[in-house]
Amino acid sequence: MRRLIALTTATAAIAFAGAAFAQEPATIGHVDVVAQQSDFTNDNALKYWPEIESDLRTAMEAAAAQTSSWSGRGYDVDVRLTKVSLAGAAMLPETSGKNQLEGWIYVRTSDRSKDIGSFKMKIDIVPGQPGRQNGVEVYPSDADFYAYMLKRFAEKTVSKALVL
Repeated sequence: MRRLIALTTATAAIAFAGAAFAQEPATIGHVDVVAQQSDFTNDNALKYWPEIESDLRTAMEAAAAQTSSWSGRGYDVDVRLTKVSLAGAAMLPETSGKNQLEGWIYVRTSDRSKDIGSFKMKIDIVPGQPGRQNGVEVYPSDADFYAYMLKRFAEKTVSKALVL
């Protein structure tokens, strides 16, 4: 009887240990961002922010690093921006203000052999005083506003990609 209990206990311990090792935390190993004019409907965002792809890629990598989820062997995350707009209007004015960033996120294994999942990400932010107004995040100055919008989009995207 004692042998049976010891054998059962040992088997259970090995099974639980194997399951614990199999559940490694998800990480991100590569980020690619695509923002093509043809993906936007009547949008001139790339005229005002031609570096939005590299800026968002940098923000995504920073967001992943802050969560300790950045590694060279993690998920491959592709971001395809589909909308950048000011107050719902696709054509941006000379002031370069905007309040919406939207795109599709595709998460794959590092060798791109398996799709982990995809989701749509959208963030709305308006320039103004720091805080929230009518449920929308608010941040001051055009340069800070642009950086903050990319940062928030990146943080939300990384957070969601890691739990797929």
